[in-house]
Amino acid sequence: RMAYISEDPSRNSSSQVNIQAAIYCHNGEFTAENFWTIPISGRVNVYGSICQATAGSLGVFNHGHGLLNGFYYSIRHDPRFLVMGPPNFPFSTKYRLLSWWEN
Repeated sequence: RMAYISEDPSRNSSSQVNIQAAIYCHNGEFTAENFWTIPISGRVNVYGSICQATAGSLGVFNHGHGLLNGFYYSIRHDPRFLVMGPPNFPFSTKYRLLSWWEN
């Protein structure tokens, strides 16, 4: 269903949340709890993959002003998932990764 980064009042703008995982949300999304109201809480670094039914958000951004609430984020694909998946992770033989772009 949903995968949350829980709200933690001890986080601040220099905090780091590092996640190495294959995150799968069949009917939900990967998001930060109360991202629209929490103060700037640092950066979330995901190394792995995220499959979600709807696009979740980790922060509130305003063009020209940057981050207003929640987290900055970096999501990087783990190339090991090109040759094998985590145990019990859903898969399909009908699709394959043709390209990947990161900035």
